[in-house]
Amino acid sequence: NGFHIKIRRDHLPEKNEDEFYLKDLLGVEIFEKNKKIGEIMDVMETAAHNILIVEDSINKKEIMIPQVDEFIKKIDFKNNRIDVELIDGMRE
Repeated sequence: NGFHIKIRRDHLPEKNEDEFYLKDLLGVEIFEKNKKIGEIMDVMETAAHNILIVEDSINKKEIMIPQVDEFIKKIDFKNNRIDVELIDGMRE
């Protein structure tokens, strides 16, 4: 509809330790095999699951990573990092 709603963070509901808001993902660094591969620039919401839009550190291309357990191995907000395991072709 073209409308944007802004809510102050202190007005958002409390979240559990294992919960987060999509906005919390922006800027988080992505690592594969302990090597930084990029940073989350956006999150695409789909009916099935979210897609992390990551800017590749090397070639600046977009990497689209489904936010599912198959690819997302660990989320560590304290260290601003998500560990992933990608399949062949995802970085091309």
